[in-house]
Amino acid sequence: MKGSVRVLFYFHSINNQYSLHFISDPCSDPLYIRYQNNKILILASKVNNALYDLIQSLSKSEKRYFKVLSSRHTIGEENTYVRLFDYIDQMSHYDEDQLFRDFNGEAFLNRFSITKKRLYDNILNALDAYYSDQSENAQLFKMLHASEILFNKSLYDQARRQLISAEKLAKKSSNEFLLVLINEQKKRLIETVGYATTELSEIEEIVKTTDEVLSQVAFYNKLWNVKSELFKRLLTKGLARSKQDIEAYEAICSPVFDEFKIQSLNNNVVYLINHIRSIYHYALGELDQSLYYLRKNIEFYTSNTEFQKREPEKYISVLTNAVYIADRLGKHTEALKLLGALKRVALEQELNENLRIKVFSTYQSIQLSLELRMGNLIGAEKLIPEIENGFSEFGDKINPTRKAFLAYKVAVIHLTAGKYSESMKWLNKIFNELSLDSNEDIIAYAHLLELIIYIEQGKEELLKYKLKNTERYFKKRQRLYTTEKIMIDFIQSWSKSEDHFDRIDLIDKLSSSLKEIDINNPRESLVMDYFDLISWCESKKNGRLLSDCIRERYNAHVRNAS
Repeated sequence: MKGSVRVLFYFHSINNQYSLHFISDPCSDPLYIRYQNNKILILASKVNNALYDLIQSLSKSEKRYFKVLSSRHTIGEENTYVRLFDYIDQMSHYDEDQLFRDFNGEAFLNRFSITKKRLYDNILNALDAYYSDQSENAQLFKMLHASEILFNKSLYDQARRQLISAEKLAKKSSNEFLLVLINEQKKRLIETVGYATTELSEIEEIVKTTDEVLSQVAFYNKLWNVKSELFKRLLTKGLARSKQDIEAYEAICSPVFDEFKIQSLNNNVVYLINHIRSIYHYALGELDQSLYYLRKNIEFYTSNTEFQKREPEKYISVLTNAVYIADRLGKHTEALKLLGALKRVALEQELNENLRIKVFSTYQSIQLSLELRMGNLIGAEKLIPEIENGFSEFGDKINPTRKAFLAYKVAVIHLTAGKYSESMKWLNKIFNELSLDSNEDIIAYAHLLELIIYIEQGKEELLKYKLKNTERYFKKRQRLYTTEKIMIDFIQSWSKSEDHFDRIDLIDKLSSSLKEIDINNPRESLVMDYFDLISWCESKKNGRLLSDCIRERYNAHVRNAS
């Protein structure tokens, strides 16, 4: 028949819910159909857990506030939304089939997707009201909305006063984006009340301040782009370890470096400039300069408490990075002082879910790094249950790169303790995370650590097989930098030799090569911060505990730095 389309499908039924699978497009998601009360209900292609996730994220006080607001709109004996809210709140996981069975016969099930959407919106409205006095942005938007309402009621003078108050708050919080909207509202007021009552100086001031604000917004946007490109390259390609790498980082930053001196700087821009410079110097292995700009941001935060209060996650990141780099430079006293400041900030904050995840991932990461660098195996092992609990609680909400770094450090702890099977379990968490495929550093070092585990276990055949896989990985991504090449050459020679004394000689040569890199090539030596290869060589050569070798090397590094 002309214009017709032939569609092939089949039904699959579970618990009175039918999934309609289209055979003509096997890659498509099934369409779910429910038969309820002699009616066919079309559901979403996938059950949406957004409402369940939102309810489960609420604190006790947030839930109580929602119920108080909802009770004001109760019709009849009980509010349907509160009943549904309480039911979903007690669920251990979202089960819509069970919900339909337990509310069988209820009218709202006939339009359940609409009911869910309205309940979701009501919860968001309650949260908006709950936090309206705690957020400067919320207060600003409230003032702008009030001004618009007053304008529409032709109460122009009152609307103008709202805009003046909003402008003062926006300037105080360096919120250029809302200053643009405020000026647009001012222009509309002038156009409405007539130019006769408006001084020319007021018009000129609005135009001037709008130009300045738009210029600052454009510059901030440019800086944000540079920062994002820097992080993107750092997370995918890692630290600069060749002339080409250095040139790539310089090319990213060059468009804005010359502009730093000529811009009128506000709080957001000051923070971002210091942030970019600290990232740039870290990527180039220039740790002293990186720490210098981190210190400047710490000074900036301690002298701008409002900024610190508004964006605590940035302050936490600055302190975390400063702890890591100070310790990397052997400034152990400063690192501990900064770690204390980080603890205080975390304890003083009223942690929402986002901040809890941030504190968990950053604080645990720096704690693990410090304990491992110091060779404190007992202290490091005590942190593992906290990492496991965090992974279980926050799951995919943790940044994948941060999660992989934590998993890598736990794998190193187990390797250091001689628990090789446990170490492999944590490495597999990294290998199985598909979103990390573009993050070359963490995957590369995980491959090398895996080979070291097979050496420790004496699994010769598996070592040879995995070595070929690792070589292919490095070759495909052109990652054979000096340290990787030395390690691959060493493992190739190790796998070909069965003589004990030959292998001791190989360890000696590897140790000498790594020490030379550590002294003469600071960019390459940063690689060893992932795993202390020099201490591992010392442990293998002399049959000593790896943690003891790490601790001795760390103490020597601190003494030399002081």
